[in-house]
Amino acid sequence: MKNGKETDMKNGRRALVLLLGLVLGVAFLCLGNPTRANAETLVWPVPGHTSLSRGYSSGHPAIDISDGGIEGAAVVAAHSGTVRYVFSCGQQHYGSDHTCHGFGTGVVVYGEDGRSYQYAHMQAGSIPSNVYNGAHVGAGQQLGCVGKTGNATGPHLHFGIANGGQYWVNLVNPMGEAYRYDGGPTAPAPTVKWVTCASYPMRIWDTNAMLSLCALATGRGTFTGAGITVWDGSGNVVARKDESPSITGSYMDVYYNVHDELGATLRPGTRYTYRFWCRFNGQTYQSDTLGFTTTGQAPVAYEDMYRLYNRWTGEHLFTSSASEASDLRGLGWSYEGVAWHAPLSGTAVYRLYNPYSGDHFYTTSASEYRQLGGIGWRQEGVAFHSAGSSGVPVYRLFNRWLTQGTHLFTTSDSEYRQLGGIGWRQEGVAWYGLRA
Repeated sequence: MKNGKETDMKNGRRALVLLLGLVLGVAFLCLGNPTRANAETLVWPVPGHTSLSRGYSSGHPAIDISDGGIEGAAVVAAHSGTVRYVFSCGQQHYGSDHTCHGFGTGVVVYGEDGRSYQYAHMQAGSIPSNVYNGAHVGAGQQLGCVGKTGNATGPHLHFGIANGGQYWVNLVNPMGEAYRYDGGPTAPAPTVKWVTCASYPMRIWDTNAMLSLCALATGRGTFTGAGITVWDGSGNVVARKDESPSITGSYMDVYYNVHDELGATLRPGTRYTYRFWCRFNGQTYQSDTLGFTTTGQAPVAYEDMYRLYNRWTGEHLFTSSASEASDLRGLGWSYEGVAWHAPLSGTAVYRLYNPYSGDHFYTTSASEYRQLGGIGWRQEGVAFHSAGSSGVPVYRLFNRWLTQGTHLFTTSDSEYRQLGGIGWRQEGVAWYGLRA
């Protein structure tokens, strides 16, 4: 029995020790680590200013960083993460008699380590444009400047750390952390470069195009804007679109169907330029100005060739001048419509006038133009231009019995054959007009 009692006493002491250990363990978990809760080295949030005007306590679960020259000093992120809250009250107030948040101008960043970092009482308007709700910030990136907005009696940074995503609970003493005091390691703010979009390859048609690029960032962040502008060869805006997406990550495919999404119909065989843009973490990034040429045959600029008939002389006159056509109609000439379309450039067609017969003549031959000018015809210069041989043939006929209206030019095969059948000499193709 003696051995039995001694065993019971030993077992009782073991149970007491285990129970005491369990109680202390629970108490430790409930109270939390009063010193350091993170193994990473943080960036001191106000580089160059390390004095505290108030430390960490149960009634003030943060630290106030302050010294005589701190006002306006840069406030930087102690740890990289995502901006969770932005407070923009620019007032200074003390106590509860106020209408804005006690932070004044401040920021809360949810760190990549799973903790919340609060920065309060900064100068009004000092938060950079790339620091906004949802933006990614790097360790050492500037968040604002030390001020005295909100519930503050003077310039200082109120800096707090909380375990988890709720910045107001589970706070730990920031002085229990390890810091670098030189403002580093400063992760450079992510930037964007434009690269070929593999998922949506560029495609070109005769009157449409699929244009694409990928905005690739050097770090995570939020894209909040994107768009494109397309110009023609003269610099006129053909199409434009601006959008406001919300995409968090490190890349964004930007692609548009010019016809279906931008509402523009392109011209075949025509050169265009375009440029993309995006907004990432509040900064705008533009691509290089790029170009493409649509497939197919480019439309050729042209002018209408008017045909008029003088019933008293039998002459047909051809002119690209609407005012000349109008003047002749006013004198009694019959307007017979548009004979063909002439390109604005190409082989020159010369016009001559015979002052003795009152007749006009047209030729593409420079030697014929000079020869007739040498015998008294008035040379009136280049009247219009001929298209290439793939265009519409303009036939030339000659009436040897007439003294005026001796030549006629027509694109009509039937008119050419009909006049040839009644004695006009068919002189073949004189030049070419454009196909409609």
